[in-house]
Amino acid sequence: MQRRMISEEQGKHIGSFASYGYQKDPKDHNHLIPDPEAAEVVRNIFQWYVEGNSIIGIVKKLNQLGVLNPTSYKQKQGFIYRHPQIKINDGMWAESSVRRILTNRMYVGDMVQGVNKIKSYKVQVAQKQPEDKWIIVENTHEAIVSRELFDKVQFLLKRRSRTAPGQTTVNLFAGLLRCADCGRSMNRRHNKHSYGTYTYYVCSTFKKMD
Repeated sequence: MQRRMISEEQGKHIGSFASYGYQKDPKDHNHLIPDPEAAEVVRNIFQWYVEGNSIIGIVKKLNQLGVLNPTSYKQKQGFIYRHPQIKINDGMWAESSVRRILTNRMYVGDMVQGVNKIKSYKVQVAQKQPEDKWIIVENTHEAIVSRELFDKVQFLLKRRSRTAPGQTTVNLFAGLLRCADCGRSMNRRHNKHSYGTYTYYVCSTFKKMD
C-alpha cells in the first residue's frame, strides 16, 4: 500500500516540535492542540501588550514571575530542544522571544511553516526566510487568541512608539498624535518648574529646527 505523503500545503504540522503554547495532538501528531500552561502565558503576553505594557516591560514581568522561556519550558518537559537562532539559553525571557509570540499567526489558528530553513544539517544553522516564502494555511487548529486581539497587537506594534529609559509602559498617545500643519508625528517633551513637571507635544519637524 502506498503511503500518503503529508505536505505543509495541507495545513498539517510536520515539524519536530510544536510552537510554544501548543502541543501535538496524541491522536494525530500532525495536528496541534493548546498546551494549557504555555497557552495561558501566551494569552497574558497579548493582554499585557494591549494594556500598555512595552515588550521590555513584559520581559521583566515574565522573568520576575519565574516563567520559563520557551526553550527551557520544552526542555523541562523532556524534549531535546534548542532554538535554531539562540546560541545560549539561560532560562530567561528576551525581547526577541516576546516579539516572536506577538507576531506569530499560529496563535489565531493558522498554520505557519517554512519560517526558518536549515542551511546545514551538520551544524544545524538556520536562516529566516522572507515572509513571501512562508507557507500559511488558515484555520487549521484551535486559536489561543482571537483575531481581533491579534490584529490590535499588530496595529500597536507598527506604531512608531518608544519606551522611555527605565519605563515599562508605552505612552498612551505614542505614535498617534500628528501635526495639524505638516502631518508629521508629535514628540513628547517635559519641562520642570518649581510647581512641578508638565508634559507637552511638539512637531518633530519643529523639534529638529528648534
